[in-house]
Amino acid sequence: MTDERLQILRMVEQGKVSAEEAVKLLEALGDDSSAQPARARRSNRMIRVRVIEGERTKINVNLPLELARVALGFVPKDALRVSVGGEHLDVDAIMRMLEEGLEGKIVDVEDEDTKVEVIVE
Repeated sequence: MTDERLQILRMVEQGKVSAEEAVKLLEALGDDSSAQPARARRSNRMIRVRVIEGERTKINVNLPLELARVALGFVPKDALRVSVGGEHLDVDAIMRMLEEGLEGKIVDVEDEDTKVEVIVE
């Protein structure tokens, strides 16, 4: 992703531009044909979140990773403080690892009859 595109996403995250304005700005930049193939593959990754309670799947969501990044900008920081089994889940560290190319199952937590999985593909 070019610096310009990343800057536009940051402006959305900071509330400086709306999502609609960001789309127009991204379209104005045109196709980023100079991007390397590996970077293109990385930008097309999906994040899958599954929450299973007992035998029932309560949540099964697939999102483009870039959309998940932007959405995290709208979530209050207090809501991102997650503790599971007495351990603190560092969402910022996970996002940094994802930017570096982390793939596969990144969160797999079971507690009594509830299971939470986060998978990057």
